[in-house]
Amino acid sequence: MDTLNSEVARLCFTILDGHKESILLLADKLQDLRHPNAGQVREIYCNAYYSGPRDESLAVLLALPDELGWRLACDFAEHFNQVSQPAQSTEVSPHYQIIRACREWRAGRLSQKAFTDLLEKAPRYYQYWGKAKDGTEAACSALGGILAFSATGGKEPAWQHQRIRESILAICHT
Repeated sequence: MDTLNSEVARLCFTILDGHKESILLLADKLQDLRHPNAGQVREIYCNAYYSGPRDESLAVLLALPDELGWRLACDFAEHFNQVSQPAQSTEVSPHYQIIRACREWRAGRLSQKAFTDLLEKAPRYYQYWGKAKDGTEAACSALGGILAFSATGGKEPAWQHQRIRESILAICHT
């Protein structure tokens, strides 16, 4: 598992607490660390159509290590299926199979080719995983997809913030 700078982790928590100004501080810190997503984080803060919970999550996801991004992409998709499409959460559903395959691929128990081949036949929602350049992009796409199609009455941002927090804490304490 990749590591996360302790100051970056602290800033991520303050962003998730709703402190928009911390996004600029995060962008500055990421720039100091020569993180490739520093500019994108700054763009979120400057977005004229800034939307609190969504953009807070996106800013934080852009700062996270690759492996954590992939894990969160799977978590977001799995949660969405469990909450809004329970029939898609069974072990035989294509949704469950894709999420499990992604977890297996990231753990090194499934080849890149096998995962790519599986994605070609996957439901359209998951096909972006085959095109994602890294876990951050996959997690941001999964977040956007879930928020766009959420049928959970606005509860998703709170759940996602909590899941992101738990994930950050897990890598900070390992």
